Amino acid sequence: MADWRSETYGGVAGARRERALDAPELRNLLSVTAVEGVIDQAKSGRRDISAADKSKYLVVAPGDVVYNTMRMWQGVSGHSSLSGIVSPAYTVIRPSEGVLDGRFLAHLMKLPENINLYRRFSQGLVSDTWNLKFSALAALPLAVPPLEEQRRIAEILDTIDESINASERVIAKLESVRLGLVDALLAPGLSASPPEGWRTLRLDELLGGSNPMMRSGPFGSALLSSELVDDGVPLLGIDNVERERFVADFRRFVTVEKAEELKRYRVFPRDLMITIMGTVGRCCVVPPTLRHALSSKHVWTVTLDQAKYLPELACLQVNYSPWVLGHFSRDEQGGIMSAIRSETLRSLVLPTPPMVEQEQIWAVLRDSTRRLEAERSALAKLRLTRTGLAADLLCGRVATVAA
Repeated sequence: MADWRSETYGGVAGARRERALDAPELRNLLSVTAVEGVIDQAKSGRRDISAADKSKYLVVAPGDVVYNTMRMWQGVSGHSSLSGIVSPAYTVIRPSEGVLDGRFLAHLMKLPENINLYRRFSQGLVSDTWNLKFSALAALPLAVPPLEEQRRIAEILDTIDESINASERVIAKLESVRLGLVDALLAPGLSASPPEGWRTLRLDELLGGSNPMMRSGPFGSALLSSELVDDGVPLLGIDNVERERFVADFRRFVTVEKAEELKRYRVFPRDLMITIMGTVGRCCVVPPTLRHALSSKHVWTVTLDQAKYLPELACLQVNYSPWVLGHFSRDEQGGIMSAIRSETLRSLVLPTPPMVEQEQIWAVLRDSTRRLEAERSALAKLRLTRTGLAADLLCGRVATVAA
């Protein structure tokens, strides 16, 4: 990092002040997103709420970096490869030619430590009014390597980002295929003329175990923070549930003594865990290897009679079947689903093929699920690699290979 120099943002960049009034040939309206950066507003999927009079909109040129003045503390910024105009709610940064590469600056401004810095220097009484004007940003420090090193760093991170985007597209296609399979293989059971031997059963008719029931974890004083320990019996809550994939990331435990007191909330291998708050209706299957755990609040735990229904098949239906989503929407209040009630979950109707057919259907869906899980795992590793590499490259702890 010997050849890096200490600068301020204002020392290596300026604010572009040109207005649309001064560039009447520019009509392309741009938008800035936290993930995709600067994009054509028409491709953003958002409703166009721009003003009819755009004369005061700011000009953006390729190579500029644009950020949302009132959301910079959330990291809403990006590099622009487009020409166009943006709302005055944005700030447009023009990197000094021959000194600062716009792509390098855009990556630098996404570092978590820098976003935290922007939060500290944003002005306003509450988060809804916080803003980071360029005059405040200009005084903040940053370390800048030689221009060629900036470009190499940006190329490396851009290449990884392209791989991440490609992986996300593959996963989206696999999810679409799997959704089609779930619908094609199971929806006929809900038709007026279901396949021979199929039935439609309510979830409460499929419950199993020594004490057939659904249960959610304890609330309030039953789980005081002082009773949590670093080791013991894991508490599984909403953070442990992803779509059909169990997340073994235990950050909360209770003592063995406390677990004995709360044993009515025990989680059994191959139970269903369904989130009832937050992102409601997300479901996973507890892995067979997990023998001792308790459910915490905001999750329904369901023990199925596995002679009647495969938990994995039920899980896929909860996560992907449109009829399940429609059933859960009964608990919506004003368009917002606050929580899934016990009676709503119990009355959920599932098409129920004979067990032999369930196993055949699951064999087909299992293959697509495994492929999807492999892609998701690879994407998670790629994102983790990108996070660590970006921090090392952008802070000068690691030089590019060619340096």
